[in-house]
Amino acid sequence: MSDTQNIILCSTDSASESIQKFIVARGYGEKVKALSLSTGIPESTFSKIKYNKDYKFEHRTLIALLIELNVDFSTSMSILQKAGLSLGNSKEHIVYKVLLEKHDSVDIPTANMLLKENHLKELAGHTRDKPNKKRQNISR
Repeated sequence: MSDTQNIILCSTDSASESIQKFIVARGYGEKVKALSLSTGIPESTFSKIKYNKDYKFEHRTLIALLIELNVDFSTSMSILQKAGLSLGNSKEHIVYKVLLEKHDSVDIPTANMLLKENHLKELAGHTRDKPNKKRQNISR
């Protein structure tokens, strides 16, 4: 699924336009809820991405999308640049680079596990992997 040759990105596309093309190409166009659940990104953010070509991404949000949408490393770096973001030599950015390089064998839970092991924040708003305490109490 990492084949990007069927997705035509124009040099004039913004980061949000580029991401939107991947969302549609990967079959999430009408399934934003599924993409929201898998990435931990609120559904409202996808509307902002779709309708605001100048949407300002945070690193963690954009990295989560690039991983979930299985975007190759070179294209990911291009989209990051379009978003006005770069990856430097900080521990966090080095881990992001590794995750993007391994895009075809990494999913969000694996990425978050690697980030946690390195004492870094999880991708996007992804805290849904944690058990719901209310549900645990009900099952007692």
